[in-house]
Amino acid sequence: DASNYANFNIAADGAMTITTTNTGTTTVTNAFQAANNFYVLNNGNVGIGTTSPFVALAVSGNTYFTGNHYQEGNATTTGFMNVGKLLSVSGTGTSTFASNVNITGQLEVGGISFHTTSAQLADGTALLPSLSFINDADTGLFRPGDNQLAFATGGAQQMVINANGNV
Repeated sequence: DASNYANFNIAADGAMTITTTNTGTTTVTNAFQAANNFYVLNNGNVGIGTTSPFVALAVSGNTYFTGNHYQEGNATTTGFMNVGKLLSVSGTGTSTFASNVNITGQLEVGGISFHTTSAQLADGTALLPSLSFINDADTGLFRPGDNQLAFATGGAQQMVINANGNV
């Protein structure tokens, strides 16, 4: 309803006023002065827990979202990011992780995955190869022992290449 809104104003002297119009008009003046943890600069940047927000919204401390978070543009973290359900990265560009990424569920890559260092897999078995296919999970590559590479189809070992290159 366009007639129900709240207006937040900061005067030149720093005084804050919140005006709501849902059932008439209620004005609360200097509502946040005592808290000293919510700041709006004259350029429009908002800070929660910080006195110097350097972007449109800067939060110092933990945040918690119960709904969806939509991100258009870059997302940068210098600490730990815990994703409880699905992390979906789409669009063009590059996704860069400067440190470890721990995924306890499924990672789905819809394009090319490029690694500048080695990609390391678990050893796997003939029944559950380390490198397999979505629609044929018991067919693929695994490591049966030191310096050996094996191929499996149908959950059974079919071929082994040893350290000398012998099959």
